[in-house]
Formats: sequence, structure tokens, C-alpha cells
Amino acid sequence: MYNRLDLKDRIPAYPGRIILTPVSGQTNTYDMTLADSPTQDGNKITAAVFAHIENALVVQDALLSDAIQGTTAHPTIVSRKVTQIVHKDSDANTVRTDTFTYIDNLITEVRTLSTGETVTLKYHTDTLETEVI
Repeated sequence: MYNRLDLKDRIPAYPGRIILTPVSGQTNTYDMTLADSPTQDGNKITAAVFAHIENALVVQDALLSDAIQGTTAHPTIVSRKVTQIVHKDSDANTVRTDTFTYIDNLITEVRTLSTGETVTLKYHTDTLETEVI
């Protein structure tokens, strides 16, 4: 499950204002400190923030792509209908399992990653609409 980050912009009262403090014993070298008096502190942009966002994109891609790169699909067919597709990597580990149910004009597909994240797709065969839940 994706945990949304509460990212906030830094809102400075005086954009770009800094204090330069000479470094003792070093000619033309200064320490710089922000002096913009923010009315709201923003989040620090770190590698951890980017990793969190990247992971969310990878999970979304794995859930919403019909074909997952680097996997093979192993379908189960019962009474001429696909009831399950298991996507396996080159080491035969299950990456995602897609389960299908059929009721009247509705096909419901539940895609479940090995890490537990899921998405449900509802295909309405009478209207040709697809819902993503």
C-alpha cells in the first residue's frame, strides 16, 4: 500500500535572502545561511523522498501494465475462460497474480503483486467500459 507523503513547499517571506559569514583563515571563503524568513518550512528533498516516489511508480507500473517486463505469463483456463494468470520472473518467482471472475456482462480482474498491493479492474462487456478500482 502506498503511503502518501505530505510534501510542502518552503514559502519564504524574502526569497533569495542569505547571510554570508567569512570563514576564519580562508580568503574569499564564506559560509552561506538562508535568511529568507519562511512563513512555511518545506520538506527537504532527499534521496529517501525520491526513492519513495520511485517505488510508488514501480508498483503502479507493475499493477497497471498488462505485460510485466522480465516475466512470463502462465494462464489457467477453465471452461474456455481465463480464470487466472500468474506472472513469473526468470527465477520462477511469482511477481503478480491476476484472478478473473465472470458474472453476466461483467468480468472482474483482481491483480495482486507478491508484495500485497492490489488493483481491481471491472470490464463491462455490454458497454465496453472499464473501471479501475
